[in-house]
Amino acid sequence: MRYLAIALLAIGMAACTNDSTSPNGSVRGTYDLRTVNGANLPVALDNGCDLTADQFFIRSDGSYEEDFTCSDPSFDDFDAGFYTVTNNVVDFSSNRGFGTFTGSVSGNVLTIQIASQFSGSDVWVYNRE
Repeated sequence: MRYLAIALLAIGMAACTNDSTSPNGSVRGTYDLRTVNGANLPVALDNGCDLTADQFFIRSDGSYEEDFTCSDPSFDDFDAGFYTVTNNVVDFSSNRGFGTFTGSVSGNVLTIQIASQFSGSDVWVYNRE
């Protein structure tokens, strides 16, 4: 009976982890930005930053972090928040005032749609390391 209780506890704990997956596997990982609207980096953003690098970290605990690097270090910034995955759609919610945005993971590619002040919506494409 004791072993059954331990086994059930282990199964229950595994079921409660936030190891979110898409139909193509886990979304967890480190992703490097490759393109914004099809253009390779560096890319000029609405805020005046010439974006030279961007890394997106998606963790198994349901949190994420994103580090932005610009040609002018005074524009460097980061974002952090939480995400959920439903039907291969990843919904991100920023804790730092960047709002909410959606994405999807297919294999080793993370695609994020971000509202843009001037263009309506930007598509950021990342590759998993």
